[in-house]
Amino acid sequence: MKKCLVLDTEPKNWPKSYDLFFLGYWCLEKVKDSFKKLKRFNIIDHEKDVSNQKVDRYVDQYDQICKNLLNDISRELNLIHKKKFSKRFWTIIIGPWLKIFVGIVLERYTSLKFALEKKKFNKIILADYRYFNFYCENLSDFEDKISHFGNSWNLYLYTRIFEFLNINIPVKKVRINSLSNKIEKKQDQIFIKRILSKILRFFMKKRDYFISDNPFSFLKNFKFYFFLNQIPQININPKYRAAKKNNSLRSRLKFKKKNISNVEKFIREILPDILPTDSIENFSYLNKICNNLPWPKKPRLIFSMYSYQQNEVFKLWAAKKIEEKARYVVAQHGGSYFTSKHVSFLPEIESCDKFISWGKIKDKKNVSLFNFRTDKNTLSKKRTKIFFYSSWMHNMRARAFPEYKFNLNANISMAEIISGLNKKNKKSVIIRINKFNEKKLERKIIKEILFKKYKYQLDNFRYTKKEIFSKSKLTVHLTNSTGFLETMAANVPSVLILPNLNWVQNSAKEDFNKLKEAKILFFKTKLLTNHINKNIDNIGNWWNDKEVIKARNNFIKKYSMPLSKNPESKFANLLKKLA
Repeated sequence: MKKCLVLDTEPKNWPKSYDLFFLGYWCLEKVKDSFKKLKRFNIIDHEKDVSNQKVDRYVDQYDQICKNLLNDISRELNLIHKKKFSKRFWTIIIGPWLKIFVGIVLERYTSLKFALEKKKFNKIILADYRYFNFYCENLSDFEDKISHFGNSWNLYLYTRIFEFLNINIPVKKVRINSLSNKIEKKQDQIFIKRILSKILRFFMKKRDYFISDNPFSFLKNFKFYFFLNQIPQININPKYRAAKKNNSLRSRLKFKKKNISNVEKFIREILPDILPTDSIENFSYLNKICNNLPWPKKPRLIFSMYSYQQNEVFKLWAAKKIEEKARYVVAQHGGSYFTSKHVSFLPEIESCDKFISWGKIKDKKNVSLFNFRTDKNTLSKKRTKIFFYSSWMHNMRARAFPEYKFNLNANISMAEIISGLNKKNKKSVIIRINKFNEKKLERKIIKEILFKKYKYQLDNFRYTKKEIFSKSKLTVHLTNSTGFLETMAANVPSVLILPNLNWVQNSAKEDFNKLKEAKILFFKTKLLTNHINKNIDNIGNWWNDKEVIKARNNFIKKYSMPLSKNPESKFANLLKKLA
């Protein structure tokens, strides 16, 4: 039978008279019961048998492309805007978007090239993108559009890659239209905050510390400012209009294509079309807004924990102040830092003066503090539940690295672990769905991979973090995530399952092997199931074993220190020291 390569999630586009080969498991999202029997589909898996060496080469290539592009983007944007801003300035502005964009393109390019080299196809269905005008305002808008209208974006990108590769295969094209700008976003109820902000503004000094993201609760925030010797401030970003894409202006962007890899040549080819409008068409307008913000004129220090990622007003304002020699400090906000290879290129660390980590990491920029997101916990006899932290099954087109298969396999592992539990333990299981997940997809996959008779309780963030800590006999983590760091720091009995250590940074592998020896980390589902069945009734005996304590203390010291006493004072004193 003739073979057709499938690159999208729309079954209506798939020819019936061909043997279908799918570029990834994500193609099956709309196929009924597809995840029950994955083996019945022809999946071209470019991630199969990925060795540690291959992962390292992949990550090195990604890092190099990002760094190369930052140099050239900085130069070209300075030319367009007639500025002389530093590379550091543009790293703050465009770095977070570039990190996501390059990862997405590299994964798509690698997967398509692999498929076309592996098999001879008689047909490929691509996009007729004559009426497709993709543009984004900024990183937030970029991820929103790809998440909501991902199939069109994905097919467009694969089509551009196929045209670049110039391979002779019969093509059928399906029309795709421009992505809608109408994406519903929740509006924060910040009326009271606005009033307070205006009042507190009268007490602001031009040399005040600027705290973009405060890690503490509302009341503790005031305590923190007391130790900082400063009147509390509530910083609210102004709303601003979007700008239309200007192709004439973008035609002035010239990216060199000599002495670089083919994938980087392709990225440079499409980059002028894709760069966010906030960095080109809307830049002058945003610059005027930043010049009139009621924020400190000469801040002695700027601190951020989240805003450096998707807050465009903050990023531009901060970048301008940093050019004027303001100190810039960024703090860790989640997991995977210093442990996972897929977060190797970190523009937030590249651009800051100091980085506050949750653990004691040896690095010239790093300053150790504690995990802001959790507190120490003590074991209680009233714990009855086993919480499984489901893997992040978001729309894969919004993510950079080949996470989809990894996370799908993680949820399949969860099904295998739960299926092997004894009857009593099965009744204790609660599956915690990630709040960032695309819920329909999440529920479809969990329903289909747990298709046995049992109906498991799903927790869509009904339980607070403290409730989980107090109710958990054990938490089971399917990825090296923020949740794992939180429960470890909180002294909640925790286990982690990974397929291997190929995506763990080389510097952290010894620490993960120590977790394996302590039976906190597992590579085989059966071994973890046996461990749970054997120890769950007396979980403290295992968790408080000398060697287990030694392994987890070593781990949390490096990657997730518990919140200390008087955290507001310690954090304030640290910022004063770094100013």
